[in-house]
Formats: sequence, C-alpha cells, structure tokens
Amino acid sequence: MPFKKTVTLDSGLLLGSGLPKVCVPVIGRNENEFLHNVHLACVSKPDLIELRIDCLPDCMEMTSLPDYLQTCLKEVHRICPAILTYRTEHDGGNGRDGLYLSVLEHILNARLSVDLLDIEINAGHQVFDKLCNLSHLQHIPVIASWHNFGFTPAADELVRCFETMQTWHADIAKIAVMPETPDDVSVLCCAAQTADRLLSIPHIAISMGPLGTKTRTECERFGSCLTFASAGSASAPGQISVDAVRAALIQTHEEQKG
Repeated sequence: MPFKKTVTLDSGLLLGSGLPKVCVPVIGRNENEFLHNVHLACVSKPDLIELRIDCLPDCMEMTSLPDYLQTCLKEVHRICPAILTYRTEHDGGNGRDGLYLSVLEHILNARLSVDLLDIEINAGHQVFDKLCNLSHLQHIPVIASWHNFGFTPAADELVRCFETMQTWHADIAKIAVMPETPDDVSVLCCAAQTADRLLSIPHIAISMGPLGTKTRTECERFGSCLTFASAGSASAPGQISVDAVRAALIQTHEEQKG
C-alpha cells in the first residue's frame, strides 16, 4: 500500500485523514440568489463550501466576476474554506465547454483567495495540465473530477480513471456516477476501496441519486475523504442535509472503531 498523502488547506483543514469532511455546493439562478445561498450554506456550518460559478448567468460580465466572487469568498471564509468549480454540461453542470479554460484562467489570474480548484478531466490533458500548473503556482490544491450522470462504468474503468487523475498530478481525485441498480452502487464502492489501496492521494467517490445515499453517509467505509450535502437546494441528485450527513458520518465512524 502506498504512503497516503493528505491535503492540508491554509485554514488547517485536513483532507484524507479523520472523519470525511462535509461540503455544501452553492448554486443560484442569478447573482442575488447565489449570494443568498452562500449565506444559507454558511449558516449550516459545513467543513467546506463549493462555489458553483457555472450556475451564475451568462450575462455576468467576465470583468466583474472576480470582484463578485471575492465578495462570496469573504463571506465563506468567515466559516470555512471554499472550492471553486465551473461545471460543464458534459459533467452535469451549466458551463460551456468552449469557455472552460478562459473562465478558470481568468479566475486564477485574478488571484482570488480560493482554497481548492475543481478541474474536470474531460477538459483534456492539455487544458487540465495548464490549469493545474497555474493553480499549483498559487499553492491552490486541485480536485480532478469526472462525472457520469448516465450510468456506472465497470469497477476497473473507474479505478483507471482514479489512477489517471493521480498521474495528472491532482491533489484529490473525484468520481461521481449514476447507479441504475443497487449492484451499481456496490461497483462504485468496490472501485473506491481499490483506489484507496492504490492511490497516494485522497479520493472522493459518489454514487448519485437515492440508490447511492449510503456513499454520501458511509463514505469512510471505502476511504472517501469528502461528501456533499445540501443547505437548501441540492446541486446533484441524492444530496441530503448537512445535519443528517454529519450524524450518519459519526455513526459510521463509531461502528468502524467498534
């Protein structure tokens, strides 16, 4: 088994050790709603908040985006660190593939106080490498992510995807897939357990929708370092409240010790 690296954020939050951390993604149809949902997320006091900037309207000028995001980050940092994400349609979001590189480059060049950056591997190795290097130059850890809202691939494919993320120098590897049967959830859990043995970086593994709820609440059983919960509107199928997730994580942790 390789030596398992952890990721320590500037706030002192440690990912990859101890209880899995709870993250609340923030979405919103406009700037006011987005900021309102930032406030709601802060009230729930998660370990992290994810700013899903792909949910902001296209009409928002690129030049004004950094100042607006810095306002959001200032609010988030009163409570916890922040993940910045521009999720494309290909991975279940609202962002446009053609804008992916330019949006994230613009944000990075603005040198905002981002704690973690999500980069989709579907962007391709060249784009991923460029954004990852820019992020690391600013000492911002990178979450490599891949989502499949259609089905759950075979376990060996998922493990190869995790390994690719590590090879591409991500700091954390994330996969989220949609199950069609309970067996699909078992496939994801099996792949995550294998990744936990093979990888030297922390990973996140999620089976979405109601069938996959246990992968959000029992994620410590297969080594996942982070889970996502809602504080208002859910940003993905199967998300449940922060309080419910925390209670389930503590219960699983106690069972693991026993």
